[in-house]
Amino acid sequence: MNQKTERGFDLREYWNLVLRRKWVLILPFLTVTLISFAGSFLITPQYKSSTIVLMSRSQLLSRPLENLVPGVSQTRTSSEERQQRLATITNQIISTSFLRRLIYNLNLHQNPGMVSKARKIKPNFPEISQEELVEKILIDDLRKKIRVNFKGENLIEVTVYGEKPKETADMAKNLAQIFIDESLRYELLGVRGALDFSDEQLTIYKNRLDEAENRLREYKEKTLKNNVDQSIISDTNVSIIVSVIDATKLEINELKDGNDFLKNKLSSLKAENLSLPNTARLKDLKDQLLASVDAYISILTKYSWRDAKVLTLSQRSRNIIDQIKEEVKTISGSQKDKLSSEVSSLLEEYTFNEINLSFLSEKLRVLNQVVEGIKDRLARIPYQEQTLRNLEQDVETYRSIYEMFVSQLQGSQISQQVQQADAQNKFRIIEPATVPLKPVKPNRIKITLLGCLLGLIVGGGGVILTEFFDNSFKKVEEVEEYLGLKVLGTVPRIEQLGKTDRSRSLK
Repeated sequence: MNQKTERGFDLREYWNLVLRRKWVLILPFLTVTLISFAGSFLITPQYKSSTIVLMSRSQLLSRPLENLVPGVSQTRTSSEERQQRLATITNQIISTSFLRRLIYNLNLHQNPGMVSKARKIKPNFPEISQEELVEKILIDDLRKKIRVNFKGENLIEVTVYGEKPKETADMAKNLAQIFIDESLRYELLGVRGALDFSDEQLTIYKNRLDEAENRLREYKEKTLKNNVDQSIISDTNVSIIVSVIDATKLEINELKDGNDFLKNKLSSLKAENLSLPNTARLKDLKDQLLASVDAYISILTKYSWRDAKVLTLSQRSRNIIDQIKEEVKTISGSQKDKLSSEVSSLLEEYTFNEINLSFLSEKLRVLNQVVEGIKDRLARIPYQEQTLRNLEQDVETYRSIYEMFVSQLQGSQISQQVQQADAQNKFRIIEPATVPLKPVKPNRIKITLLGCLLGLIVGGGGVILTEFFDNSFKKVEEVEEYLGLKVLGTVPRIEQLGKTDRSRSLK
């Protein structure tokens, strides 16, 4: 059993190894430990200053009123929402706008070290001014030094690390105050936005309500009489307009047949692809002719076909057609040098027919529209009471919406007053930042302990390497294994005898 133990793990053997190589282990241990301890004095001290802000809401309204007033109801947040809220607050505090305010509040941009650093890298960024470089360097540096955490349900801890105790405390104080100021401003802006929206919608629906009431009043005063008068005129007009429509259709068909004939003749003369040029005057006359047709819609619903206004409109259309005919004739005459007289005459007639055909087609469309409008109006006369009810319903609808926005406006006004009254108590600094008395970094004890551990590792590694490269025999078994012979005896090292001889020689 002892033999097996000797072949396995023997603690005494490792202890003898440590004793034999003790200086290889002790020297690195002491050296690294002393270097770590001395080096901790070379690390720039880091100070820490924290402030805690309480975000709460005072109970100025009862629970039932909170449900009625927009923007003041309270609900508990879940863990995920809390983390999102923390991320939002953190991003807000380390945002460029916040940190820029902090920099200029404390005049950090005048720091000689930062100015010197910006001056060194300025050649690499010629398009950026030195002031902007200083600001960017400071913002990047501050973001590494700021930490934001929740200390409770509504407690926010803002921590700042720095090399100067007073400056570190001032940064923590300023950041907390900037956060409070901006948060209050955003909240009041949100309430004010809701108030402005309600006020804007109130004005819009007040105008719509007034318009609906005016429409109802005008309908009651005028529509009934006008419908009776127009229905009498419409009855006399429908039959005449229908006869004009039939005559217009016949005229359109004749023009189409005539144009087909002219087109065939032009084709026989190999001139089917030719056309007269379109002058500015001809284009203007065509526009006037088509515009005169639209006037039939409003006139024929008020006046009879034999009325002077309708006759004047018809005469005006005929005058424009005559002017178009003369203009086409003039254009055709200007093309005699380029075209034969027969082709020119055919193109003149064909062009005039096309314009007349467009006019008659548009006239036919308008007359059909007038007839349909008259028939529709006559059909809607029995439903005047329904129209009246619809107008009254519109008035009631807009009145109810208007009253709803009146209530919302009043609620927003109450909410604004609540927010303003609550602003003094909602954000409070319950633990102001103080000037730190001692640095949090470097932790010399921790660094020294780590140095001790590293020294032991280095020393242990040295022992292993030294033992690995030492080829001397240390045990009888190694000699027997190397020579292949049994050892008959050993001479032990007698250290006590050596010490006794030395003490006798001294005497």
